[in-house]
Amino acid sequence: MSWIGVQYWETPTFFHWPVPYDTLRKLVPEPFELDTFNGQAWMSVVPFQATATYPRFGSKLLSLGPLWQLNIRTYIRFNGKPGVYFLKVYTDSNISRIGAHTLLSLPFYAAQFDSFSTEDNIACLMTLPNKSEDTRFSMDVTASSDLYYAKKDSLAYWLTERTNFYDIKGKRIIQAPIDHKPWKLQDADYKINYQNLDKVIPCNKELLVQLAASQKTYLYPFKVKGIYLK
Repeated sequence: MSWIGVQYWETPTFFHWPVPYDTLRKLVPEPFELDTFNGQAWMSVVPFQATATYPRFGSKLLSLGPLWQLNIRTYIRFNGKPGVYFLKVYTDSNISRIGAHTLLSLPFYAAQFDSFSTEDNIACLMTLPNKSEDTRFSMDVTASSDLYYAKKDSLAYWLTERTNFYDIKGKRIIQAPIDHKPWKLQDADYKINYQNLDKVIPCNKELLVQLAASQKTYLYPFKVKGIYLK
């Protein structure tokens, strides 16, 4: 199957938390199995800037242009195949938000982003319209290691190398494939504030943080993989 579009991810940052299995199981629809690594369930916050999004055929003038996105996600399996399930997605792109609601049933919400980045550092502030300043996400992340590829049996690989996300649209179980080269990761020092962003994100708990090198991701047509009968 051929890819239909490209999105260029600029220095995505991965924040990962271990979360009790039962807490996340309640948030994931029944057709999907909550995935675990050595028995531990995880959730992640992944902010990134897509500097360009354009179709395979046609002019790059059709690109959406730069947009920010912040995913709150957990990890699942469907028919044995690993994937991602989005709990919430924030973006400053109205087109992305409308498309996600129309084509799928992804929980996209409007947000405002301010950012500053250098070669080894990225800082970002996300606020929500019509919400108090107490509801926000901010980060200041600096690379603290050389670039490396995660080993295939490692937690870092399990968390970052996922090439499908799943959704339920009406009664249809949808698989959305994406593809990219393996992430080049860096360990990172960080300051983060996720005040009132999502009650599921653990407070005062150690987290795993990685910066990833910028690269293209390839988008593929959605597939209907089953019917969900509640």
